[in-house]
Amino acid sequence: MSSTSSLFIGYARSTCDRAQVQTVLAPLVGLMDRIDETTRKDSKGYDYKMFFIHFAVNNPDLDKVVARIQREDFINIVYDTQWDKRKWNDNTQSYGAQVPRFWKVTLYVKKDKPAAPVSMPHIMSAEEVALIRTPKIADGSTESSRRRKHAD
Repeated sequence: MSSTSSLFIGYARSTCDRAQVQTVLAPLVGLMDRIDETTRKDSKGYDYKMFFIHFAVNNPDLDKVVARIQREDFINIVYDTQWDKRKWNDNTQSYGAQVPRFWKVTLYVKKDKPAAPVSMPHIMSAEEVALIRTPKIADGSTESSRRRKHAD
């Protein structure tokens, strides 16, 4: 690989932090340069986190992970196993089983933001003038009607 790669965890529980990501990923991908973290809200209003994992240099372990992600689009990395009393256990024919908690990890590809349109000096068209709202004053009148009243 010619350039360093970055990995992306698009959804992690709000209790996850950079230290946990570092601890889980270090044995799998080697030395990381930095981990960026951001918190968002899902459609139900619950907090979740996203992580961006950056590397200063490539290494063989990272190259293997990146190659697999390129083949499969993502990889699941198990970071914890927890007991879930609601999960059906086929072995015991009852409720309660160990459930793996994992992150879906993809390659981070920086999205180019579209360039902001450059506004050149010009004479406004009728359509542009129609889009401009005349500011309202507290008493409900407009700036232009107020000037007319004072001019009389």
